[in-house]
Amino acid sequence: MPDGLLSAGPSLQSIRINAEMHADDIIKFLPEQAANVREKMTRFAGLTPKQAGETPRATLHGTFKLAQILCRNDKLALVDFDSVASGDPHYDLAEFVASVLFLSVSDGVSEQSTQQSVALFLETYQKHVPWRCDRRRLSWYLVAFLLGKIHATLKRAEKQGVDIATNGLRLLERWLIEVVLQ
Repeated sequence: MPDGLLSAGPSLQSIRINAEMHADDIIKFLPEQAANVREKMTRFAGLTPKQAGETPRATLHGTFKLAQILCRNDKLALVDFDSVASGDPHYDLAEFVASVLFLSVSDGVSEQSTQQSVALFLETYQKHVPWRCDRRRLSWYLVAFLLGKIHATLKRAEKQGVDIATNGLRLLERWLIEVVLQ
């Protein structure tokens, strides 16, 4: 679909606001983590990337994550195009990476496996797109999506929700550090 016919993807401000709402809800579920979550949110807000400017524009799936990919034999298909928009490709990239990384805290997949998968995916991705993948920008979006995943885990009252959320906050911390280091 031509880029001009698509609505604009989420703004950085709306992503930050959603992340703040998720953090507020996480605190309601885990009041003992309040200081930790607030400190992370202060750092997160201070690291908000600049508006588009030099950032490339692309067609976004809008909810690009593992759950949106169907696999049959050696063929892959992407589903659920309700949120298609035009915007920063780091948005979809971060949603996908967050879905892979979160497997280490939600499904018991080894952190080493998720990290290796992400590294290989990002390396391959970079070879196939005409823009430079901005790791700092990617990391910022990733932190926002991890907050959403932690919140969803608690909201669904999953059996191991508190453990998943606590481990998710540790994972989120590593990516907050990544934003600063880039």
